[in-house]
Amino acid sequence: MNRPFDWLKQYHILIFILTLVFGASAVLIAFERVRNQEAAPLVGKARNPSTQAVQGESIVRDQAVADYQQYAGETFNSIKSLISSARSGAKADVILGKQLESSLLAAKVPLPYRELHFGLLKIIRNLMADAGPNFDFLQEQTRLLADRFLWLSPIDSGGR
Repeated sequence: MNRPFDWLKQYHILIFILTLVFGASAVLIAFERVRNQEAAPLVGKARNPSTQAVQGESIVRDQAVADYQQYAGETFNSIKSLISSARSGAKADVILGKQLESSLLAAKVPLPYRELHFGLLKIIRNLMADAGPNFDFLQEQTRLLADRFLWLSPIDSGGR
């Protein structure tokens, strides 16, 4: 006869435990949401520069980055024209090459574009090498830069 009351007692204990579990979960979820809302403004400010550059390639928010993109695009096009003239058999314009190299060395480079900047320097130094330019290397490097930084050469993808 005691059996129905045991079942009822177990049922109430189970309901009580489930209520505690769901209540604790609701409190933890609410706490986590509040913490995420408080941290959201900080996350926006502390973005990784390379992520910011990738996300912001179509919309440039920083004037220094916009200026560097303009400078790098012009330099890239000048280097491509030097490569074209050297490929056609003309001696590479040493004065223009040295000017480009010194300009690249003096330029202030935003953090996300350091790899691009080193790539431009590598290309110009190979182009101005005493042993003569390695055109396969130059073509590959300009293609890699144009593929990685699409805004460098919107129409021509670097010699393809």
